[in-house]
Amino acid sequence: KNDLIRAELIGIPVALVVLLLVFGTPLAAFMPLFVGVITFIVAAGALFFFAQSMELSIFVLNAVAMIAIALGIDFSLLLVNRYREELAQGKSREAAIVRTVATAGRSILFSGLCVFVGLAGLLFIQVDVFQAVALGALIAVAGAVLSALTLLPSALYIVGDAINKGRLIKTNEVRSEVRWQQLARFVMKRPVVMTLVALLLLLPSLWFVRDLELNIPDADALPTSYESRAALERWDEVFGATATDAVLLFETNDLTESMILDELVALTDELNEDPIVDNVTTFLTASGLEPAEFQQLAEVAPEQLEAFDRLLTLDGNTDLALINVSFDVPPSDKEAQAFVRDWLDKGFAVGGPAAFNEEIYEEIYDSIPYAVITVILATFVILMWAFRSILIPIKAIIMNVLGLGATFGLLVIIFESGYVYDAETISILTPVFIFSLVFGLSMDYEVFLVSRIEEYYRETGDNDYATEMGLAKTSKIITSAAVIMIVVTGAFAFTGVSPIKQLGVGIALAIFIDATIIRILLVPSLMKLFGDWNWWWFGKKNLPKRNLH
Repeated sequence: KNDLIRAELIGIPVALVVLLLVFGTPLAAFMPLFVGVITFIVAAGALFFFAQSMELSIFVLNAVAMIAIALGIDFSLLLVNRYREELAQGKSREAAIVRTVATAGRSILFSGLCVFVGLAGLLFIQVDVFQAVALGALIAVAGAVLSALTLLPSALYIVGDAINKGRLIKTNEVRSEVRWQQLARFVMKRPVVMTLVALLLLLPSLWFVRDLELNIPDADALPTSYESRAALERWDEVFGATATDAVLLFETNDLTESMILDELVALTDELNEDPIVDNVTTFLTASGLEPAEFQQLAEVAPEQLEAFDRLLTLDGNTDLALINVSFDVPPSDKEAQAFVRDWLDKGFAVGGPAAFNEEIYEEIYDSIPYAVITVILATFVILMWAFRSILIPIKAIIMNVLGLGATFGLLVIIFESGYVYDAETISILTPVFIFSLVFGLSMDYEVFLVSRIEEYYRETGDNDYATEMGLAKTSKIITSAAVIMIVVTGAFAFTGVSPIKQLGVGIALAIFIDATIIRILLVPSLMKLFGDWNWWWFGKKNLPKRNLH
């Protein structure tokens, strides 16, 4: 809760400043912020009803705030900008809103679908925290789209021309567009060189992905100043040596049989030989008796075995005994996971903290391929449907994967190296959430840009001109939206809980890479290199050539 408040106290004021710099008038700047906050309130309120029938992770509210406010502002920024463009062309407010929703609204709808699909991939992972965050995030995305397509147009109709009144900051839209057009032209004149430059900036970061170490968040995720963390660390100092990290189930059948006891001794010796095992506790070691002595005790005084009930029975099942194992390493360590897998392969049922962590990792690693493939295929279909193009979706997906790979490499440098923050492993939540959210958000900017390029291509049939004008008209807004997204999510970099910090930094990095290297260098370069093939659609171009410009 403290992290959420701290992040929003940073993010919202800075977002307002950016909006003022973009639009220059208070009402235009306030509109996107208004929609973002309303989206968060509605999404958070909707979670109340789900919380009546299911458990919601503590991370849900942070994720919903991050996504609802950032996306609400993002979508509204595009719509308000297009509305002001239409008014500047002399249209009435009714005609301006109709045209705005038909163009920018269409982009928002497809963008929202891409983000929705990306986050829906989390539902493949049958772990409570992923399911809960996915639910909250999906509600936030749906709310952002609905607010941008219903609430905002209604509000714009009410304010009408007043949206351009009370100018506080002077803006020159024409000069801005000319500069972006010149930049696009500069890049498109040397597309091969610019593509190589972009790849040289991105590819080195991919090298560090191989060093990515993941963990399941525990008390270490909290600031060292928290009493709860200090108390747990003190507990571990006093009692940690006797803590149980793994539990094996051993079939006892009849304790009077020497064969059973000899087998238990052999199993205990084998466990103790493992380099990470610190201590093994069984009913035999707890009794301090030799197998023959314990066998005799079981025959003549079975009532004395009640002292070892906690190790002799599992939920009243007297045929199963517990073998408690303590490690020299944390139960989340890779070697602990390997220990669990080895003994599972040997046919033993294994429980305890190490087994819990192993099951979490296994579920995530087994489910991620299905989630990734589904998200990529669904995104491909959505973009293909939106642009009637085969090549544009393929390029967008490849660029996205490249940008995300570079982001994960930078996260390793920032968090694991210790150069920026104290050295720590990456929470397993972080790369999964970043992929699911940023994959859709990157498509968000792709849809904004390519939709405008498509408009000009429909009018002129000239791919180069359409790319220049599309970049000129949208780059300022996309860059501004990216800055706001970076500020809103990056504000979580100043929070105390480690997974939230990593998530905020990761999303901010991914958006920065997408809005700069990919959107400014790679997109225009590749649009130039592929020319009219960008608009190829099953044997023909889907757009007519009419050189009107």
